[in-house]
Amino acid sequence: MFNTLKSKITIIISLTVLIGGLIASAIGTYTVRNTLKNQAYEKIRHDIQSAFALYQSEGEKIRSIINLIAENIKIKNDPFILNDVTYINKVKSEHYFDFLTIVDSNGLDIYEKKKLPRAESIIKNIRNPEFSETLSVEDIAILTRADQDSYSIKIIDTERAYPEDRSILKEVLCISSMSSFEYSGKIYYLYGGIILNKNFDFVDKIREIIFSGEFHRGKPVGTVTIFSGPIRIATNVLLNEKTRAIGTVIQDIVGETLLEKNKEFIGRAFVVNSWYLGAYRLIPTRDQSKAILYVGLSESVYMSIQYNLVLRFLFVAIISFVLIIIFSYVLVSKITKPIENLAQLSENISSGDFSKRAEISTNDELGRLAKAFNHMVESISSSHKMLEEYNITLQRKVQERTEELMKIKEQMIQSEKLASIGRLSAGIAHEINNPLSAILSYAHLIKEELIEKNDAKEILNFTNNIISETNRTKNIIKSLLEFSRQHKTEYEWVDINQIIEDTINLITLQKNTNNIEIIKEYGKDIPIVKIDSEKIREAIINIVINAMDAIGEKGKIIIKTAVDHKRKTFSISVKDTGPGIPPDVMGHIFEPFFTTKPVGQGTGLGLSVTYGIVKQHNGEILVDSKVGEGATFTIILPLHP
Repeated sequence: MFNTLKSKITIIISLTVLIGGLIASAIGTYTVRNTLKNQAYEKIRHDIQSAFALYQSEGEKIRSIINLIAENIKIKNDPFILNDVTYINKVKSEHYFDFLTIVDSNGLDIYEKKKLPRAESIIKNIRNPEFSETLSVEDIAILTRADQDSYSIKIIDTERAYPEDRSILKEVLCISSMSSFEYSGKIYYLYGGIILNKNFDFVDKIREIIFSGEFHRGKPVGTVTIFSGPIRIATNVLLNEKTRAIGTVIQDIVGETLLEKNKEFIGRAFVVNSWYLGAYRLIPTRDQSKAILYVGLSESVYMSIQYNLVLRFLFVAIISFVLIIIFSYVLVSKITKPIENLAQLSENISSGDFSKRAEISTNDELGRLAKAFNHMVESISSSHKMLEEYNITLQRKVQERTEELMKIKEQMIQSEKLASIGRLSAGIAHEINNPLSAILSYAHLIKEELIEKNDAKEILNFTNNIISETNRTKNIIKSLLEFSRQHKTEYEWVDINQIIEDTINLITLQKNTNNIEIIKEYGKDIPIVKIDSEKIREAIINIVINAMDAIGEKGKIIIKTAVDHKRKTFSISVKDTGPGIPPDVMGHIFEPFFTTKPVGQGTGLGLSVTYGIVKQHNGEILVDSKVGEGATFTIILPLHP
């Protein structure tokens, strides 16, 4: 009954069920999590719309009340109302306004006899249909007859916060309305509303309506917050067990989305000190200031629900799987032994052991599989030997080719150095000729002194001049030999300003710079840096000589150094007043052998070598150029590799 593979596969179906069950569990778990997540986001999306509708309804209510009161004042036509604040205070108290007053057309509060600082902007926006606006604490102090500090908010720095330079928020977000009326031929404005700074009742009321008083482990499920710019001014999110998170700053990513891109944000957000699934929406304002409404659900609530559902699902699945495994184990173990043997042989083959073969004990499908397996092992063994031979040959050829390319690269770099030496040779000849002429002249003078006067003091003076001019010639030759010599990469701590100064001195000694003004602007706070000084010297020479060649007869070269302590980098920039680099040439300047100079005046390797040196130091080289305005090459390197 069990001699055919077909009958054996029938028994193995139980294992297939197990695997299918595991896959189904994984898919089910993913589906549960994804469904819960989508439902959570859908709820948050609906909640932010509901919260915004409640916010707008508050504005509509305030506008309607202000219009009715203004109409009532107009109908009464009672001068007492304009002279005594009693009536206005009574109306303010009845409708729970934080401020209510009358201002004239000049923005003067007729009761306080003070002009509102932002009166012109407030009156100008009277026809704007939006309800929200941002006032200064000075405006609020006049409107509420209260101290300015009552509505100021101290800003608290929190983790992942949007950048904020202020320490105290002195702006007040309000839901307000203004309605005009005429009395004795003059226009007056009834102006009133509620203040949202520290208005906990307002956000708590919105939360109560939206989340219906739902609690999880003794805490409210949802939270509501109103922001003035990036600052929380009214919220039921807690900074600690007893303190609301007033003055804390919105998460940086969320702030960028809303305040910089003016887009709505719905997703996972870090709120004060924990993660939430939240929705943020911009509140339109009359004065174009930034205000944000937020509704969120603590991620811990979502994760707890998800965990409980997944746990129940997996518990049922595991019980089912265990029962299937128990009933299938005995039968499956009998038919898996040949397969286990093949698996063991496969592991031996993968480790390089081709000596063993599979036992053929049956004539069914497994027996034929064993025969095919043995044949495969023979083929693999033969192929493995061939591959080893090919690999040894390939490695040898790759090594030879690599060594050849490295030699070519070194020859190219040395060729560029020699080309640079060639370009400097005229200057070198001139500079060496001067001290040699001086040496010859002083030698003749010594000879005359010895013959005619025999003045020891004058002879000593001439001898010192000969020594000085000889040393000068020696230094010129030494600098040129040092530049042309090949050397291994050696990083050392150096003063980059001194390296540049020595390099410029070498160039000015060896190349005619009479009509080219070299301006050096070295950064004074640059620390010592760790670089290959000879390679960097070579890069600077290449760039400066290119700048001189580009300028031609007359111009300026400005060499600057600077340090960026934040990025831990320093920069070297070389700016010339040459003709600039055309756009069609810009993309090729770092290519080997590319040059715009006449034949025989350049190898096209200078900037290519410079680029390689900068990259070897883990740096970058930038080029800025406009045709007719010169070019600027900037090398940016780390302070240490």
